[in-house]
Amino acid sequence: MWKSTPFYSLLLALVLICLAGCGGLSTASRSTLDQFDYEVARFDPDFNMTAAQLYDRVFHTRYEPEGGIVFEAAIKDVLDSVLVDTICGLEAREYNLRENWLQHFVYTGQVTDYLSTTFSERIVRPQIAWDSAEVIQYYKDHEEDFYVDEQVNLYHLFCSPRGWDVGPDSLKMKLYSRQQLWDLAEEYARNVYLVLGFGEPFQNAAFVLSHDMQSRKKGGFVGWTKKGIYKNPFDSVAFSLEPYEYSKPYKDEHGWHIVYSEGYVAEGTAPIDTPSVFASARQGLTGAKYDRRLNEIMDSLRALLEIEVNPAALVDDIYDLDDSLWAGVVRGMDTVWTRELKMYEEGFRMRHQVTSTTADIRREMLRTVAGKYLMVQAARSHGLDTLPQAREYLTRIWHSKSKLIVQSRPYDTEWDATDSLIEQYYSDHIEEYQLPKPLKVEHLKVKDSALADFLAEQVRAGVDLPELKREYGDVQGYSVEYRKPGRIGPEDVEEQYYLVAGRGQPMVGANVARTPSGFYVIRTLENHRPVLLPAARGDVRTRLLREHRRAEYEHFRDSLFQDHNVTFPGKLKAAEVPMLKDGRLAP
Repeated sequence: MWKSTPFYSLLLALVLICLAGCGGLSTASRSTLDQFDYEVARFDPDFNMTAAQLYDRVFHTRYEPEGGIVFEAAIKDVLDSVLVDTICGLEAREYNLRENWLQHFVYTGQVTDYLSTTFSERIVRPQIAWDSAEVIQYYKDHEEDFYVDEQVNLYHLFCSPRGWDVGPDSLKMKLYSRQQLWDLAEEYARNVYLVLGFGEPFQNAAFVLSHDMQSRKKGGFVGWTKKGIYKNPFDSVAFSLEPYEYSKPYKDEHGWHIVYSEGYVAEGTAPIDTPSVFASARQGLTGAKYDRRLNEIMDSLRALLEIEVNPAALVDDIYDLDDSLWAGVVRGMDTVWTRELKMYEEGFRMRHQVTSTTADIRREMLRTVAGKYLMVQAARSHGLDTLPQAREYLTRIWHSKSKLIVQSRPYDTEWDATDSLIEQYYSDHIEEYQLPKPLKVEHLKVKDSALADFLAEQVRAGVDLPELKREYGDVQGYSVEYRKPGRIGPEDVEEQYYLVAGRGQPMVGANVARTPSGFYVIRTLENHRPVLLPAARGDVRTRLLREHRRAEYEHFRDSLFQDHNVTFPGKLKAAEVPMLKDGRLAP
């Protein structure tokens, strides 16, 4: 036995002092965040990040959704990503988005959509007025739009002969005959009917007692249901009910049912005094008025339309032209690009029955595209682009597009893994694709073939191998040997054993191998079949691309940190992450 000596006592004391001075193995947690107020990163004069801020971000990640320890390396990755994102955001402020035609085109499209929608909601829609008399007249003029089939708003409660397949009595119910289960379902339905008669709300009873798992979660709610959707006797029962009345239990081929009507609509034109019908008619009226008013405004704007056309955009097949070739300028303010015309090309080819649009057809396309810019110009004339929320939105999407360009700088989008790289990677990682011991198995070894077949049947019924060893080997005295799960290759076992194990479906049942050394009941747990190079190419290419992107990112990260003089004054520690629930921290 080890004994304490003055030397060992002194050494132990020194170790404990060192651990205390170095912070030991302590980790950050939500309850100790106030102790982590030191800096872990700093750059430029105005930016710093504390350990508490970093760990708060870590707590909201999905590194450990079930909770647990996140170690220093993963926390450093979070810190690096935050710093890279922040620096890219700062550099994006200085970037001129017009230098990247594609991203500026996308930005312009978002601006156009935003200002068009704002013009519609702030200028056009407030001009639409209505009164009840107009709504009623619209209803009368469009009665066909309000025609409905006969239907009932239905709730359903189901009592199934198979409703006891799961639950505390499921094993007992397996002993019942089919007729006994049907009798039980009928008794259950009639008892539920009594519960409803005592005043229990139908929705509550369905939520607790129904065997229909789909509607049960919604309190039995099925919704508006027309005739002919379900088999008889459903229609005769459901459509005979008055609103807020439930049926007596009735039987069909699936089981016993009780249905509840919360509303009924007869076939024909829905009455206008129904709130939902009036609202629908009002929506139809205001929509029609809105369309008419918008067309009037657009007609007046088109009367002022002037387009400067680029002759170069009118020749050749349009798909041979560069996207960034300007096709026209609307009233000297907004540019229409060839890329936009290409979006209309197929539609105009079909309309004019041509294989390629002519110069005159493209002028027609230009006038069509120009319509959205006329609305944008009208929005500007009303000052809608200068509203605070508009300025905030336009600034935000300009910055987000610029930041996207800054973040994409390090990546070579044309890079791909060559055949030689793929072959070398496959060779270097051959054991990942062709495992020397591809099978993981467990087995029982017995001396009798009949016993082996019997035990295999028991495994297929769900009994574990160790349990069979205890029952038939230890208790009943048969010669039964059990081998714990382990990995094997062709050289580790007899040929017939390996063939049977290789044919087994992982984690499903067991198979018997008859070998010179005995009879084996083999349960295959894993089977990593060899993946040859042709089949592995896709996976290898993905891995190499991931490695290449990681290397590009790390080089970009290091250059950013150097350019911005990023320093890391504080030491990182592991973090104890709480459980996440639905993407949020559990309370």
